[in-house]
Amino acid sequence: MAKRRVPPEVTEFFRKIGKKHGASGGHAAAANMTAEQRSEKARRMVRARKTNPVRPDAVIEAEREAKKIDGRLSKLTPKEREQRYQARLEKRREDRKALGKKRGRPKKTAA
Repeated sequence: MAKRRVPPEVTEFFRKIGKKHGASGGHAAAANMTAEQRSEKARRMVRARKTNPVRPDAVIEAEREAKKIDGRLSKLTPKEREQRYQARLEKRREDRKALGKKRGRPKKTAA
């Protein structure tokens, strides 16, 4: 299903509304809550931060390097993926050459 394009005037309207009222959203929500509701929301936010900590890029990169060394990296860069693909193709070519096989179906012989 094709995505519908939003007309530019509609986009501009929502951009202006967001710029005007977007910054006050959290303040307005907090003003309409009781102290108990604000406290509960704060508790949920702390719990979310503890269970989903933000990790520095250096830590993420170190983990990627460790996985590369182990050979278990699931998310390869396009260049790495292409290199591995080419290496597999080359190995298949060498195997075929060693076995004397040609690519494709064998030709039918007249009986």
